[in-house]
Amino acid sequence: MEIKYVDFGIGSRINNQIFLNSKLKLYPNLHNAILQHEKAHSSGFNWSDLMIDFKNTHLRGLKLQYYRFILENPSSWSEFLPIWRNQGNWAINPLLLGLYGLIISIIGIIGVLLW
Repeated sequence: MEIKYVDFGIGSRINNQIFLNSKLKLYPNLHNAILQHEKAHSSGFNWSDLMIDFKNTHLRGLKLQYYRFILENPSSWSEFLPIWRNQGNWAINPLLLGLYGLIISIIGIIGVLLW
């Protein structure tokens, strides 16, 4: 498994490559937790990968540090894009895509009901 440091996002795994934000090196505990989280994912994508992201047990006790990292590093905000391009390949975060789809659907239903 190859680990690459990048200047965007927080952490992700595509096949057998893990991408971590290079600024995580300034937060060793958070860095290690996110690295373990990404290692827990499969090289493909399956139901257990969704559960790993949904439960996110690797960040227990580190949520404050996690949110601080996000607020202090705007480059990490790209983590919240459901679709992005990385090294010439398109990547999709199905959990975020589904969440954003649900939010848009709820807003649409409310809009129709109030119209």
